[in-house]
Amino acid sequence: MLGLLRNANRTWLSQCVCIETVMKNLNRKNHMTNFQATYSDLINELYNHRIFTFCPYILDRYKKNLELHLDKPWENLRPIFFLSAFEKLSAETNTDPTTDEEKKKLYILAWSVELYQSSVLSHDDLSDNGLIREGKQTWFDKYERKMVCIYDTQLLYTTAHFLLDTYFKEDKNIFHINNIFDDSMYRFSWSQILDLVLPKDLKGKMTEEYNNLARERIGSNKSKMFVSLPIKLAVLQTGLYNEDINEQIDDICFKMGLLWTAWDDYVDCYPDKNLKERTFNDIEEGKCSWLIVNALKHATDSQRQILTANYGIRDSKNASVVKDIYKELDMTTKFKSYKNEMISAINEDLKKLSNPTVKIVFDDMLLKTEKWAV
Repeated sequence: MLGLLRNANRTWLSQCVCIETVMKNLNRKNHMTNFQATYSDLINELYNHRIFTFCPYILDRYKKNLELHLDKPWENLRPIFFLSAFEKLSAETNTDPTTDEEKKKLYILAWSVELYQSSVLSHDDLSDNGLIREGKQTWFDKYERKMVCIYDTQLLYTTAHFLLDTYFKEDKNIFHINNIFDDSMYRFSWSQILDLVLPKDLKGKMTEEYNNLARERIGSNKSKMFVSLPIKLAVLQTGLYNEDINEQIDDICFKMGLLWTAWDDYVDCYPDKNLKERTFNDIEEGKCSWLIVNALKHATDSQRQILTANYGIRDSKNASVVKDIYKELDMTTKFKSYKNEMISAINEDLKKLSNPTVKIVFDDMLLKTEKWAV
């Protein structure tokens, strides 16, 4: 499995998590084995919902949707990341589940994280006309009636809430659990709107306003989707959650989201050899990336005119012109400096955590981040 993960289409999160260490820790207490064991029971429960007795066709489509996104989820990072965070914190707080019911609820929560992430990524594929996701053909690309896929992605998210309502209805943490999921979806939604709207306004808004909007889009999107949500859930389930730690996690994840998404934008132009089966087209699509935002900040008037004339045009020749300006501006060195500044700021925030125990969740990610090859 580790070999598959290494050869898969790595996301920025996979560049920040030591997979070997994570899997070793999870397997020590059989968390991954037990998580896998819940798969068939969970799927059968979803498929046997009474709503499908009235429309077998919808059930068939729903099955294919879940199979695409949940097939071998233990080979995906999202539930692994949540379970890893929980494992680290529970070892410090002595809150590891002891009964079968407690263990099942833990794995249901991990499944809900996977369903949520699959929903937002499917939305992202739909809005970006994405054809490949993690080495597989996207759900969006499989069907001619593209607009129907909007409701398929919504079903993934509502399925997550169905599981939460079913298994956590009487749980003391249900209010906070729902709030963590909904807040993440809320922020993802408006940041996606910015992501789609800003490229259209690029030529008329080469301004500081554009830069600030870009920063908000970058920071809130992936940090909320991939990092803040599973960490908050793990903190909540180990009894460490309060409003202060909630805000502090948000601040740290915001900075991490800025840095990691900046790296994701960087490798779109300067590809990492580990990123396979990925489309590199931010320039052609006019994406609001870290590179273009910071290139505009440092460009001369003539360079700005060239960027304005060539950015967001679906032609490799225009993209090459933009890359030439990036080279003139030495964007690689600028990214290295930005990376070091952000890591320093994140370390300062970690020192200020009101509960130092939570820091252990971030340590491995930050160490991997510091070792990025740029």
